[in-house]
Amino acid sequence: LGVFIIAVAFLGLFGALRANANVLLAYAIIVLLMGFATLGFLIFAFVEHTFIHAFVGDAVNAAIKEGESKYGSSKKWAAIIDWLEATDCARAVADAVEDELITIGGCLLGITLLSFLTSALAFVLARKIKVYDKL
Repeated sequence: LGVFIIAVAFLGLFGALRANANVLLAYAIIVLLMGFATLGFLIFAFVEHTFIHAFVGDAVNAAIKEGESKYGSSKKWAAIIDWLEATDCARAVADAVEDELITIGGCLLGITLLSFLTSALAFVLARKIKVYDKL
């Protein structure tokens, strides 16, 4: 879908440049940038989701090792480690980060489609007020 939006934006950019209409050019550029951003977010969220889990797991493990070096003899620290392992805290945090990235990608996709609709309406309006001589 992101590739489709980018292709449509390139067509809109070509049409706006050919007609020399600044408003249509701005819409096409915005849709093009949003298409690239949407594609990037969706690829990262859906394809690289294992990276998110590995990154959060590594961060939790690093925090545990640092805490053990400072508070290794503390009974409270041992209780915290047991709680982290029992509740699978790292996985819960990674799932939350992944869900947020998917939410951001979905919102960006909605904004992109709204911009695409606005671009289409701008083309229709330009045709009605005779901005394009060739249409």
